[in-house]
Amino acid sequence: MIIGVVEVQSVTHPTDWVNSVVIVKKPDKSLWICIDPHDLNKAIKRPHHPMPTFDEAIQKHEGAKFFTKLDARHGYWSLVLDEESSELTTSATPFGIFKFRRMPFGLISAQDEFQRRMEEAFEGVPRFSVIVDTIIISGKSETEHDVNTQATLIRAREQTVKLNKAKCILKSKSIPYFGHVISKDGIHPDPNKVNTLKEMPRPRTHKELQTLLGMLNYLSRYIPNLSSQNEPLRTLSKQQKFVFE
Repeated sequence: MIIGVVEVQSVTHPTDWVNSVVIVKKPDKSLWICIDPHDLNKAIKRPHHPMPTFDEAIQKHEGAKFFTKLDARHGYWSLVLDEESSELTTSATPFGIFKFRRMPFGLISAQDEFQRRMEEAFEGVPRFSVIVDTIIISGKSETEHDVNTQATLIRAREQTVKLNKAKCILKSKSIPYFGHVISKDGIHPDPNKVNTLKEMPRPRTHKELQTLLGMLNYLSRYIPNLSSQNEPLRTLSKQQKFVFE
């Protein structure tokens, strides 16, 4: 049985694990099939593959004037599970018991494994960086950019990495990248991220206050003296009750 690109197989025999299934509606109205492996994740030996930071990724594009942004389609679902791993993903659904044949969302090791596979697939491609499913290629000139982009696309075909056409940006002088905009002039805050911050309602709970502080910290490189400016907010976050004025 195939749900979209997610291969699942009916399970009729006893298994060591049976997880719950969570269906999430994505912004484009399509469905995101996940499992809730809360207990399973406690038993999985996570590989802890190092995830590159934003600063580490953009260092590879220093001095670039042209950029391409690619999105790896289907993400974790492109990783085929071996039989032992597949058994661990056995899940109960309204239609019966099934196990995933491809990596489902929700597993604690999924991001580590996917990042490692992506780095291995494109190893050696110049001016290339990848954070999970977001790929950036650049060049100091159009020619260099085009050569690097072609090398990336050839490698993607060889490694059967499929791309999401709707999310790709080709040969642009600036691109949005994890809440920032990178261009030949450097790094700038993404206007959409700034607007989101401006339009955030006043926090009424500790969780909402932590969200606000997290957003501010993410854009800290653009906010001089942030530590002193948000000190009252950090003080509020330590109180059991607060009123945000």
